[in-house]
Amino acid sequence: MIHKGTKVLETDRLVLRLFQENDYIKAFENYCYDERVTRYMTWYAHKNNLETKELVKAWSNKYDNNKFYHWLITEKGINEAIGSLSIVDINEEREEVEIGYCIGYNYWNKGYVTEALKKVIAYLFDEIQVKSIVAKHDSRNLASGRVMQKANMEYYGQEYDVNKDEKILLLIYKISK
Repeated sequence: MIHKGTKVLETDRLVLRLFQENDYIKAFENYCYDERVTRYMTWYAHKNNLETKELVKAWSNKYDNNKFYHWLITEKGINEAIGSLSIVDINEEREEVEIGYCIGYNYWNKGYVTEALKKVIAYLFDEIQVKSIVAKHDSRNLASGRVMQKANMEYYGQEYDVNKDEKILLLIYKISK
C-alpha cells in the first residue's frame, strides 16, 4: 500500500473533505447527538457539542499522519457536516482496510453514503493500492448492508462482537481489486 492519507474527494453531489475544528457544531447538530444515528454505532450519542468538539479536534490533529483516513461528508455548495466515513482498521500484511461510516438522519435514503463509499473505494484501490476493503454492520441495521451491496461489496461472513455491553451479530462485506 502507498499511504497518502485523507485527500479531498468529490462526487456529483458531495465533497468528502478533512474535518476542521469548527465542524463540530454541525456534526453535533446533524448526527452526533442523534440516537437514531448512533444506535448501531460503536459510540454513544453525544450529550453536548463539547464531546463532539473534542473528537473533531483529535481527528483534525491526526491529518499529518498519512495512514489516517477520515472524511467529513458534505453536500456540494453547502459545506456543512452531514456525516463521516473513515478507515477504522488497516491490515498492512493483507493490504486490507476496514471502512466505517455514518450520516445524519435527515440525509438517510438519499444515496449519499453509497455515493461517498464508492468514491472512497475507488481512491483506496487506485491511489492507496489496497487489495481488499471490508465493512461490517450490525445485523439489525439492514440499511447499512444495502449501502455496502450498492457499493458492489459482497457478503463475506459474520462474527459476533460486543457493542455497548450487548452481544451482537456483525455481517461482513468485502470487495477486492
